[in-house]
Amino acid sequence: MHILRSCTLPLLVLATAIAADPTPAPTPVPAIEVRARQITINQSLDYESDGAAKRTNVRTSLDLVLTPPAGMLVIGNNAPEVKEWVCDDGTVLTANSDRMNMMRGGSMRRFGNQGGSDPINVQVSSMQAPTGKAIARLTGSITLQVADGPVQEALLKPVKDMVGQPVEIEGQPGMVIEIESWNEREIAVAFPIALEGRLQGIELRGAGGERIESGGYSGSGDGTRMVRTMRVRVPADGAVAVRFIPKIKEVVVPFALTNLALPSAEAARKPVRKLATTPVEEPKVEKAPVKPVGGGGF
Repeated sequence: MHILRSCTLPLLVLATAIAADPTPAPTPVPAIEVRARQITINQSLDYESDGAAKRTNVRTSLDLVLTPPAGMLVIGNNAPEVKEWVCDDGTVLTANSDRMNMMRGGSMRRFGNQGGSDPINVQVSSMQAPTGKAIARLTGSITLQVADGPVQEALLKPVKDMVGQPVEIEGQPGMVIEIESWNEREIAVAFPIALEGRLQGIELRGAGGERIESGGYSGSGDGTRMVRTMRVRVPADGAVAVRFIPKIKEVVVPFALTNLALPSAEAARKPVRKLATTPVEEPKVEKAPVKPVGGGGF
């Protein structure tokens, strides 16, 4: 267990070649690749106390998989916005913005060499049932939080001189990293929790720059500060390499899906296959002779 302490220490500034330009306004980018994973249509009927039909409830949910453009380092995303949702018979569905959500891939990509062009899973929904045989077109956009520039790296070294010394990375106000503790068995690195989404990884290295595998880490915090503890031996003249995203910007990415088949009763039925049978001959079992055994039997 780590005790989070509060104290005042000199703050070192670790220089990096990063410009602190203001974050630009959201900028359109090329269309994102989209494919449908599943469409679910739920219907229910409510009844009055006398048995009369009261209300029909419908919900259509469409799960989408979005793949960002190559080279785009995605940190997180908002819920999608639907512009147009039209069936092939002309029926227009109204997207239920209150029920649109982000699934697993829609959550913020967190600490540990994550983020990138991995698929993002999102869901759009409507309180209407689709009609016809297909969704003719579904168009919309999604706002992504992406890295504005390449990932940067800062080195805290040598380890023995950096223990207990907060270090602020130059050009990155508030990005304060501290080697909280270090011994022959483990090392603990602390940073503000607000920076967790911008950290791409914390790597341990030997005196010659060789990577030291830690086999994972454990975490603790107090709501404002996070501590990552790695159980591994780091030499006194080793280093802690902090990889981070210097700037994050938002981009609005349009997407479009066309000619998506809708489920039908006939399509839902599975054909019945004929299964041939062959006679099974039971093996003949011969009875083995037995005889009583005197005493207890053993």
